[in-house]
Amino acid sequence: MVRNLLALGLALFAWAGTGAAQDVIRSERHVFTVGEGLTPSFRQATEISVRYLSPRSTGLDEFYVGEQYFGPVDNLRAELNGRRLRGDAFQSITPQHEDIFLSNSTLHLIDLPDSPEVGDEFRYTYERDYLSPAYAPVLRVPDVDRMGTFEVVVEHPAGTVVEFDVFAPRGEVDYETLAEGTRTSIAFRDLEPLDDLPLFAHNGAHAYVLLDIRAGDHVLTPTDPDEFATWYASLVNVAEPPPTILPVAEGMRADTDSATIAAFHDYVRQSIRYIADERDAGAFVPRAPDLVLDRTYGDCKDRAFLIAALAESLGLRVDPVLITTKPEPEFDRVHIGLFNHVICAFEQPDGTRTYFDPTDPYSTFGDLPESDVDGHALRMGPDGSERLFVQAQDAEPTLDIAMAVDLDAPDAAQAEVTIRGAMLANVRAVEDRHSEQESRNALSSWAGDLLYKVRLSGFTLLSDTPRERTYRARADLSEFVIASPTKRYLPLTPFRAVDPDVSDRREDGLGIYTASRPTARLRLHVPAASWRPDAIDLTMGETDGPVWFTAQAAGGPESASVTYHFDQRTRRFLGTDRDAYLRLAEEYLGARRDVVTFRSPTQE
Repeated sequence: MVRNLLALGLALFAWAGTGAAQDVIRSERHVFTVGEGLTPSFRQATEISVRYLSPRSTGLDEFYVGEQYFGPVDNLRAELNGRRLRGDAFQSITPQHEDIFLSNSTLHLIDLPDSPEVGDEFRYTYERDYLSPAYAPVLRVPDVDRMGTFEVVVEHPAGTVVEFDVFAPRGEVDYETLAEGTRTSIAFRDLEPLDDLPLFAHNGAHAYVLLDIRAGDHVLTPTDPDEFATWYASLVNVAEPPPTILPVAEGMRADTDSATIAAFHDYVRQSIRYIADERDAGAFVPRAPDLVLDRTYGDCKDRAFLIAALAESLGLRVDPVLITTKPEPEFDRVHIGLFNHVICAFEQPDGTRTYFDPTDPYSTFGDLPESDVDGHALRMGPDGSERLFVQAQDAEPTLDIAMAVDLDAPDAAQAEVTIRGAMLANVRAVEDRHSEQESRNALSSWAGDLLYKVRLSGFTLLSDTPRERTYRARADLSEFVIASPTKRYLPLTPFRAVDPDVSDRREDGLGIYTASRPTARLRLHVPAASWRPDAIDLTMGETDGPVWFTAQAAGGPESASVTYHFDQRTRRFLGTDRDAYLRLAEEYLGARRDVVTFRSPTQE
């Protein structure tokens, strides 16, 4: 899917927070001109200026303009203090992406020949001719040292209506809109810099602006979900599955519909090589399923639409799902630039839905890579489109450890370690790309990052199935168990699962986005002849809610057990989910010094 080439340039301005000395003043003006008719021309003229205010700012001497096939750039010009730059100040480069092999996107670099000085003003302008207004960009109002003016103007024929959809991730932001005849505009002025917030997805932006343009009843920018799905289908040119598809699908038919779709998933992820050809419309329009089969390669959208065709040929339903794998502005409307990936949704007759990602070579059917979880998505099916956030598919912990522990020799515990979901996929990826030993080293490191003062080593494989793998390992709990002559103490909250920085987010009311989504269980079995635990049955959060933690300790005459379980269903917390996360975080972090106490039977 299409990538945002402007991100690199915008990142250069993330310097100062509130109260810091201002280093630059930036202003932007974007003028869009809509032509006549039902398939009008659409042109953009942009002017950006930067004034240098401090010696620190003078190191900013490179600027970027991204170009995609649907909006070629021309008339790129730049000047410093009114003096036009020429020649070596301009370069055109092909950006390198990890997962794109063929691309004709371009990044235009403006490199100032001399370092600017305090008081200098740099200005650059460019124009774009879009294939149609449907490709009108989502505009980002950057959070720089100071945004002097950010203005968007749309010049259009009489009878054309323009609306601006503004998403302000920090809440309200002041702006002015004006509609005068054939000219409609929005302007943001004198925006002061904002402090970065921990666990926040939109640092570096004051707002995002999406254009909605309609000529009477005719949609020029398909931003309604159903309008967008119709427009996208017109690009894809969806038709009946070609005749070459059916024999392939029949060869993978299984006993159940779900098993058949799983077979399609495995076939595509294992037999269709990942090669992304994003030249021209290939940036987001999939190739014909029979072509992908014949070539045996394709990217995410090629794979997703191939599986949809295989399913349809057998009368089954798999819907392509456009999704973003990183937080994007959450408009009520949709836009092609808000999605960067395509996955699949399998619809069973009873309404049960399974999401799966045939692009990830290490995730099995029914699991999703973590990058897909919570992704803002648009499902496109025969019953219309649906905006949604993709939910986690896993029900069991991704890290599940059972240990036999002698509290008098905690450095010699034995563990069975079961991994599932994203952790299993990550281990398989390291194993495939490096070695088995490297994958076990990585697993030890990841487990150590999550578990407080527990070290695992010496992994030996016990079993391996498509959806889980189990190892035997040595476990060193010598720092986990605290000993006194008559007692043993274990942490009450053993997982490093909550970022302490979340405490700084109690008052702002904005969305919280965590870097990870830990789901882990630790079960300890202790011979009760030596030590017996004080009974504990603790629950933090609601076990049917977005995040929760439980700890139980119990013992009898023969054995004792302690079980810890942390489960986080999402990385995205808004509204009541945000309140639930903050309550759990406060309670969990507040219990860091609390312990599970074991006593010697002779002291009871």
